[in-house]
Amino acid sequence: MRSGRLRRVRPAVALGALGTIGACCLAGAGVAALPSSPGLAIDAGWAALAAAAGVPPVVAVADVLAALGASPVSVVLDAAVAAVVLLRAGVAPAACLVTASTANAGVVMLTKALVHRPGPVVAFVGPYGSFPSGHTAFAAVLATSCVLLLGRRALPWAAGAVVVMALSRTVLAAHWLTDTVVGGVEGVATTVLVWWLGGVVLRRVAARPDRDAATAPDAPGLG
Repeated sequence: MRSGRLRRVRPAVALGALGTIGACCLAGAGVAALPSSPGLAIDAGWAALAAAAGVPPVVAVADVLAALGASPVSVVLDAAVAAVVLLRAGVAPAACLVTASTANAGVVMLTKALVHRPGPVVAFVGPYGSFPSGHTAFAAVLATSCVLLLGRRALPWAAGAVVVMALSRTVLAAHWLTDTVVGGVEGVATTVLVWWLGGVVLRRVAARPDRDAATAPDAPGLG
């Protein structure tokens, strides 16, 4: 099976992604320090708008997206997408997708545990807290991976998918608006960083045969 090629991510972009993840962590610290929930006027105002938009057809779509983004369905969906990528693009892109999804889940769960922000409806987030939105972060990982695989032509619908997922979480009162914004940004940044690391590893592996050939001793002559 072919290893596949990765779209090259410039080091400056990867550094920006790392800084963005750091900024998301700082945002989490700021949210954790809020004296009450939501504690931000933008979240309270958006929650009122989202509640007004919660008509039955919209809620039905939001419920479907909620199921797609929750375990175990999200795990199956991620595996299915990775399998398609493996068959169509090769091992390296599929490995980057799985790694990005795993790293993203780790960052989200760790941040939730540390920030422990009460959501609009506590039953949705349970003991984990609402900051950041794991559903939105997961959607951002898949969407960013598609853009890195397919190029800029995938950007409009990929961005739209993340926005729809984010809005659906606020319609269901599962998250505050800022939970979804930070979740989406973190998912994008994590995916870009993983893709850059994958490219570095792939180029080093590809260069190794050339280095081995250059340092190998000459074969003894005949006669």
